Amino acid sequence: MGKPLWMFEGFVTDAGNRVVQNWYWGLDVDDRDDIRDLVNYLGNVERHLWQEPRFKTLGTIGELRKKTDHGALRVYGCFRDEPYLFVFLKW
Repeated sequence: MGKPLWMFEGFVTDAGNRVVQNWYWGLDVDDRDDIRDLVNYLGNVERHLWQEPRFKTLGTIGELRKKTDHGALRVYGCFRDEPYLFVFLKW
């Protein structure tokens, strides 16, 4: 398997906090696996294929979405000017 098409970064606050990463590690193992699977899928497809139910555009930000047995997991982010870069924001 080659290098993914997309790169993902997490927003870091001025204080050095990685809010989304901290949220992610607070999830149970199955939910982390679901998020990782979603990111791996989106990371390997062109942007025009980022569609519902996996992704929803909300103006200038986007929402990665995954239904689970516990409800829904949603991670917000934005596309950056650099080609193929998506930055996770706060949820």
